[in-house]
Amino acid sequence: MATLQQLQEFVAEICKKTSSSALDFPELFKIGEPKYPIPFFGNLLKAEIVTVGLNPSADEFKNPGWQNGFSETILANRLLNYFSDPHKWFEKWSEALRELVGAPSYTESRVVHLDISPRATSSFGGFNETQAEQFEIMLRQDIAWLFQTLAKFLNPKIVLVAGTASKRKYIDDLISECAGINSFKLTSRSSAEGIQCRFWKLEGHGKCIPVFFSGSSPSDRRNPERLAENFRLNADLLNSFLT
Repeated sequence: MATLQQLQEFVAEICKKTSSSALDFPELFKIGEPKYPIPFFGNLLKAEIVTVGLNPSADEFKNPGWQNGFSETILANRLLNYFSDPHKWFEKWSEALRELVGAPSYTESRVVHLDISPRATSSFGGFNETQAEQFEIMLRQDIAWLFQTLAKFLNPKIVLVAGTASKRKYIDDLISECAGINSFKLTSRSSAEGIQCRFWKLEGHGKCIPVFFSGSSPSDRRNPERLAENFRLNADLLNSFLT
């Protein structure tokens, strides 16, 4: 089992690497806000369920709980206790999770959230062509940390993925494309109930983890209730992995 010290060292490594590579993506970030990487949200050392999105919200750092000058140790502790005051974006994830047996939640440390990239950029929906190209390069580079997090710190009962990686690609497709180079593979795709929903298996590092994908995420403004609906439609199979 991973230790708090190992987790703090991992956060320090990501801080160092995101800082050194930030100039590779100059047009993606807001000016004047803290720019901490967020490799996880919640208690990574206890969680048994993982939710996965694209990257931290563009306005994450508007929360007064974020300040400039955090050490890596303070940052790691802030992330472990993140759900004492979470961003409202997580409300839709929480609604969807309540469709599952036992209503697992972030606040009770049963669920942790990971993103493809730990960097809080501006919203990708407003990117021009150059920014969109930079963003995809960043995602393909940063996704290595998601795979490392799964390999080093987690052995979850299920991984729940939702949303798009670009205007043309879903997140599960990006994970599939990048898994091999990170010593994982996404296999056994099967259909699921709902719009753009499917099941997978994520295999690697001695693990075989069921994955559920919903094309609709908490960022779906046209259909804000669809994520919970997709969970409800697939609750029987999802719950079979949790009991």
